[in-house]
Amino acid sequence: MIDHGDGTVTDERTGLVWKQVGETRGTWGIAMALRGAAVGPWRVPTVAELVSLVDYGRREPAIDPTFACAQERYWTAEKCQCSPRYAWNVDFLDGSVDADPMTQALLVRLVRSP
Repeated sequence: MIDHGDGTVTDERTGLVWKQVGETRGTWGIAMALRGAAVGPWRVPTVAELVSLVDYGRREPAIDPTFACAQERYWTAEKCQCSPRYAWNVDFLDGSVDADPMTQALLVRLVRSP
């Protein structure tokens, strides 16, 4: 991980640039609104992108300490095909992936391509 000292981190493996701190807590709809309101190319990550940050060698949180990360679930931009009212999230307590109702208040971490 490369810490740019400006609140962003680049993952050297994927080339993705991440906000170092989770943006806000809210429903999936709020997460999607952040995507539209974000300045520049920032967006809510896909499941695969967010899982790429998981460090399964760590727990509580399961992420590189370069990131300010709550041991909580973070929304992805992907809806679950299991139900139109569920979307995928990644739990940085242990790196698990799950689908929750879009009405849940989870955290959001924005990403952009290099």
